[in-house]
Formats: sequence, structure tokens, C-alpha cells
Amino acid sequence: MHAARRWSERWRPSWPTASLRTYLVLLLLLATVPSAVLVCYQIFANVAAQESRMKEELRRNANSLAQTVEREIASSMDALAILAQSDSLQRGDVVQFENFLNRSPVLRTSWSSAFLLDAGSHGRVVFNTSRLRVSAARGPSDEEVRQMLSLQRPFVSNLVVDGLHSRYATVVSVPVHVGSEFRYVLGVWIPVSVWQDLIQQAGPPLDGFNTVFDGRNVVVARTLLPERFVGEQLPPTALDLTRDPPQGAQLTDLLGGGSTYTAWQRIPSLGWGVAVGIPARPVRVAQREAMAAALATAGACLLLGVVLALFIARRVTGPLHALATPGAAFPTSRIHVREISGLRDALLAARLQDQAAREGLQRKADEFETLFNSSPIGLAFAQDRDCAEVMHNPAMLELLGRGDTPGSAERTVMRRGEPLPPERQPLQRAAASGQAVGPVELELCSEGRPSVFVIANAAPLRTPSGLPRGAIGAMVDISARKQAEQSRAALMTLEQSARLEAEAANRAKDEFLAMLGHELRNPLSAMASAVDVLERVDSDSELAATARTVISRQTGHLAHMMDDLLDVARVISGKVLLSRQSVDLGALVQRVTDTLRVTGEGAQHTLTVTAEEAWVDADPTRIEQVIHNLLTNAIKYTPPGGTIGLTANVDGDHAVLRVTDNGLGISPSLLPRVFELFVQGERTLDRRAGGLGIGLTLVRRLVELHDGEVTADSSPQGSVFTVRLRRIEAPAPEPERRAPSSARPLRVLVVDDNADALVSLRSMLELDGHSVSAAVDGEAGLGALLAQRPDAAVVDIGLPLLDGYAVATRARAAGYPGRLIALSGYGQGGDVRRALVAGFDAHLVKPVVPAQLKQLLRVP
Repeated sequence: MHAARRWSERWRPSWPTASLRTYLVLLLLLATVPSAVLVCYQIFANVAAQESRMKEELRRNANSLAQTVEREIASSMDALAILAQSDSLQRGDVVQFENFLNRSPVLRTSWSSAFLLDAGSHGRVVFNTSRLRVSAARGPSDEEVRQMLSLQRPFVSNLVVDGLHSRYATVVSVPVHVGSEFRYVLGVWIPVSVWQDLIQQAGPPLDGFNTVFDGRNVVVARTLLPERFVGEQLPPTALDLTRDPPQGAQLTDLLGGGSTYTAWQRIPSLGWGVAVGIPARPVRVAQREAMAAALATAGACLLLGVVLALFIARRVTGPLHALATPGAAFPTSRIHVREISGLRDALLAARLQDQAAREGLQRKADEFETLFNSSPIGLAFAQDRDCAEVMHNPAMLELLGRGDTPGSAERTVMRRGEPLPPERQPLQRAAASGQAVGPVELELCSEGRPSVFVIANAAPLRTPSGLPRGAIGAMVDISARKQAEQSRAALMTLEQSARLEAEAANRAKDEFLAMLGHELRNPLSAMASAVDVLERVDSDSELAATARTVISRQTGHLAHMMDDLLDVARVISGKVLLSRQSVDLGALVQRVTDTLRVTGEGAQHTLTVTAEEAWVDADPTRIEQVIHNLLTNAIKYTPPGGTIGLTANVDGDHAVLRVTDNGLGISPSLLPRVFELFVQGERTLDRRAGGLGIGLTLVRRLVELHDGEVTADSSPQGSVFTVRLRRIEAPAPEPERRAPSSARPLRVLVVDDNADALVSLRSMLELDGHSVSAAVDGEAGLGALLAQRPDAAVVDIGLPLLDGYAVATRARAAGYPGRLIALSGYGQGGDVRRALVAGFDAHLVKPVVPAQLKQLLRVP
């Protein structure tokens, strides 16, 4: 431990000496500069990502535009290929073919005129459907004509100019074969306006442009200022980029000046290319504005922080300087910093305590000297690292054989049967190394005398700078017999502890089984007696009403007991699903206390309730369960006539629920285990405060599932249970709901294989005025459901032949529109969801609560 401390001190960073102002400013810089740098980096990254997305979008637009241009050219070539196969042209009747072209409507609206060249006369113009004569300026160039004649394939020209009208156009032509002989070239003129309309319809980017250029990189069409730039050569930077690779996106020069983000794509089959771009200046301006705003904000925050740091440092350093000045009077005016004010008070008190401390130190020195000389433990102090000066107490001298006892002889220090040199003994090792040594078992041997076994320890003494300056050692006399006794005692203690734990576990099991049997027999006995009374008296008598009340109350008690057992099992196994919502803890408290008053559970006690509005994010059913368990626990262990308090209020960021009572309290031995499973306080023989010992366990687990905490305190004046949940803001008020409609008699089908349950449920529904029919298995229930078409059906899940889920699924598939209510002994979240998926409208857990069933049978 000391070695680790020395290592940590050795590698502890050395902080420079500076003023508090400097450290505050430095702290501010360390806190803000990395954040500012991170923000700037993030902005740079966002700008780069935005630019990358923009280029990708431009590339997609360029690819789409290239496909559009290529489809237009391909359509013209296909139309020319069709014309090349006409009968008149295949017969060589050029005049008839020309008359056909002049009389017929143009195959494609993009053509302005057509022409025919004679392949055998070096490209002589046979005819031209335009009124203008085809000239060298109007038609393809000599080089292009040679290409068409030599390649004998469809051909697309670069941009050409009508020499007569100075209009731009393009030529698309195909070879014409008569038989197997290449005889003609059939071509059409496509004016620039066609390409202009095409790229305009393709839709240029917002504030951007579309451009089509030919194989010589001359602009064929452009959405931005076409009258100015059609026929112009692309800028030099654009020429370099579009040459290789055939597609991409980059920042280039803009025709007419400026720069633009441009995506280009070559059309390999045509030799043409397209470009889509947006001006770079608006994008760059927006990027610079974002960076400037971020840097300005960071700078302003940093400047404000520095000013505040200097102001705060001045308020702190002034009083500190007055306190640190030797001989200066302590400041008596108000000091605004609480710690400095406390320091001033402490220094004043220190002056008064200094003399008392000196006197106390002298007393301690005298006491230590007395202890040193009279201690039965051997002690030794080494004043230096070499142990040249060592002071021993009388007990140490006696152990080493150097005492004044007659016949004593110096003993040799042995370890594991071999002499231990002085430099390896604990005191010398601790002084030399600066590390604690021991405990070490040593044997002190002396000739003619029995050996003495000791446990030796040594710890280093250090200078103020942390360097070793000596050591202190101790030796405790032990013996083999004592060693054996201690070993046997340890074994016996271990065995006894294990036996006690096993006995406690076995006793807890027996007590739980006994409690469970007792708790089940009580309600069953009461119910059996009540049934006997009902069989012997008139149903309208007061005794019969009392008996029915007993049966209802004890049935609820049994259901509550089973629910608690199942809830504890689900909570412990982690299978509880919370349905969280915004809920007022005060309203839940009021609801639970109203229920207790109605049931009469707390009638023998004085219940005081203080319920303030405290909103939490929680499952209202589970929180009501927590409140109910705490209240019933207080009622059980508070004698009749006692007072029980229930409060719900807000404490900072928490909503606090507190249940107090003035009962006998919880014993100190039980208090740490009060939330453990099956743990209960002392119970009287009448079992008035009975139970299974699971209520408080369920409270703690449910509160922890809501990220809260529950604590228990006790005193002779009573017990206090406190639940703390995280508070939330109150939600907006919900619109007022309509009151449920009144009930009317319905036709109800009950399907249950338990004869007693079927008869009792049928009787209850008939007493409510409903017309009830019954079935005892799934197949009969499905048949009755589809044949009778009742208004509602109550179906047990565990049916023979066909279970309740299958009944609901097949009934819905057959078009049954009525209300289906599932009845099951399983009530976990998965069971409810499965019932709803199968087609049920609601899910009830046995035993059925009549009020819930009546509510579900109300007419909407």
C-alpha cells in the first residue's frame, strides 16, 4: 500500500505555480476550446458531407439526362431504320420515296426535314424535303459524310450551322442497304430547339442548369442563357475533366465567368456528353456564413467566460490575500465565499486551540512513553535506515533474550528452520526498502531454553518528503497450542454457522408452509360455514345476506393472496411488464384510502391522509398495489384504536409517499430484513396480523422496477415506510370523457368445462337480467356461438376438444360480430396479448370480479 502511494506520488503531475485568476481562465479555456474545436470540426464535416451529397445528386441527374438524350437519338435511329425498309426505296424508286415523305406526316416531331445521300456518288444529295437546299454549311461536313459512307452504321453529327439562316441543328443518319448492297444514307435534321426543350423538360436543379455538348465539346443545348452559349466551347477546366474519366462531379469554371459544381457523363454510343451543375457561389457563401457564425458564437462565449472568471477570481483572491499576509488583521467585513469565511473562522479558532494542542501533544507523548515501556507486545523503533540506533521496549528485550531476567541468553531469529540474517529481518527490511513487512511468523531460539514463536510486523517511518527514515516493528508471542486452539475454534465456528444457516432455511420453509396452510384454511372454513348457512336458511333472510357477504369477502381475500404470490414470483423472475403513464400519486393515495373505507379494513383505526399533487411516470395499478400493501401492513401491526398516517407530497425532484403508524414498531434484529421474502414480525396466537410475509417484498421489488427506493424506520413510537419516486411535470389536462352508457339485458353465452363455475356464473348473469345459454366444451361452444349469435360470450381458455383461443379465432373468421370475453386463471401480460390477438375483446382473471364483468357487458 505504501509502495503504491509512493509510486502515485512520484508520477503525480507537477502543477505550475500561478494565480487563481490564471487557473480559472485556464479551466475555462480547457472547458470551452475543445468544445469549440469539436463544433468547428463537426461543421466542417457537415459541409463536406453536404457537398458530397450534392455531388452525388448531380451525378444522378447527369446520368438521368444522358439516358434521356440517348433514348431520343435511339428513337430517331429506329424511325429512320423503319423508313429505310420502305418498298419504294428498296426498289430504287427515289422519286416515289421522296413524294411519300413530302405527303406523309413526319414520323417524329423532333425532325425538321429529311435527306437522302447516294453512297455510290460519294455522298451526292439525292433529295432534301426542306425547301432550302442542302449545302456544305447545312449538311454534314465532308469528313462526317466520309465517316457515314465508310462505317456504314447509324451516325450522329456534331453541332452544325444552317449557313443561310445561321441556325444550329444536328444530323442523325442510317445506312440504307438494297439487297446486300450499301446504296444510300438516309438522314434527318434535328434542330437545337428540340434538344433545348428536352433538357428543359428533364428539369434542371434549383438555381442550376442542364447542358448537352457534342463530341467536339461544343454546347448543343443549355437551360441557362442558351441564346448566348449554344455553339460555344466548354471552358478549359471542363474540357480537362470531361476528357477522362467519362463521368464524375467536380468544381469547374462556368461559361460566362464564375465557378460551378458540375456533374458530367459521356454517352459512349454517341460521342456526346451531358453536364448538370449549380453555381458554387451561393453554396460557398452559406458554408462561410455557418463557419463564421460558429466561430463568432464560440469567441463570444469564450470572452464572456474569461470576464466572469476574472470577476469571480477577484472576489475570491482579495480575502485570501488578507488572510495570507503575516501580521495583518483578519478581515472582519462580510466575505461572500462561504469556504473562505469558514477558513477565516477556522484560523481564528486555531489560534485559540494552538496552546491547548501543544499541551495535549505533550500529554500524548507521556502516554505513549508509558504505553511503550509497559506494553506486553515487543516494540522496536529504528531511528535510521541502517538500524544503527534501535530502541526496544522491555517486552522486546525479553523476547530477544536481552532482558534483565537472570539466566537469559540472546535468542537467534529463525524462519522455517534456518537462521534469518539481520538484513532480512522485518525491521531492517522495512527501514531499508520503505515498504511494510509482515505479518511474518518467526522462531526465536536460545540454547538450553524452549523456542518462542512470534508474529512479527514492521512498517517504515518516512520523512516529510516521503523517503524512508527508519521503521517501527512489533512482535507478538504465540504458541503452537494457541495456534491449534485458534484453528479448532475457527473450524467449530464455521461448522456452527453452516448448521445455523441450514436450520434457519429449513425453519423458514416450515413456517411458510404452516402460514400458507393457516391462511388458506381460515377463508375456506369461513366459506364452508357460510355455504352451510345458505343451505339451511331462507335466501332472503339476514343470515343469508351475511353468509353471502362472508363468501364474497373471503373469495376476495383468497384472490388477493394468490395475486400476491403470483406477483412475487413474476417480480423475482423479472417477468413483470409495467404499463407506465403520467399519474398523480396523490390521486392514487386518495383512491386506495377510499377503497379501504368502503371495505371497512381500517375501520378500527384513525387514518389521516395528506395527498398533494405529485406526478410520476409509473404503472398506476402497481403503485396502487404498493400503497395498499403498505397500508394493510400498518393496519395489521397497529393495535385497534391506533393512528395511521398516509402522506404524498413533493420533495425536490422526487415524489414521496410516507406511511406511518404508532404501533409497537419493528425489532432492531428484524428491521434490516423486513423487505426479505417470508420475513414477518412477531404474531399473536389469534393470527390477527397474519399473512405470508410477501407484501413488503413485493413493495420493494415494484418500487425498484420504477427506479425508486423504499426505506423502513422504526422506534418505540411506531414505524415509518417511505417510498421515493422520480417526479415529472404535470401533463396537460385530458378532455372530459363521456359517462358509460347504462346496461340492458343481453343474450349471453357462457362456455366453461367446470360445472360449478358454469352454474355460478350463469346464475349471476341471470340475476342481472341477462338471457344466458351454456356449453361445456370448445366445439359445442363454437357451434352455439355461430348458431345463436348472442350479444356477448364469456369463454374459458382451458376448454376440452377446442381451447378458448381457437374458439375466438374461428368465430371471428366466421363473421361473429358480438363481444368476446376471455376467462382464465393466467393473467400475465403475454396471456392478455394472446387473447386479444385471437379475437377477444377483453381478458378476465379468475375469480371473476362481478363489477368488472358488468362493466364489460354494458351497451356502448
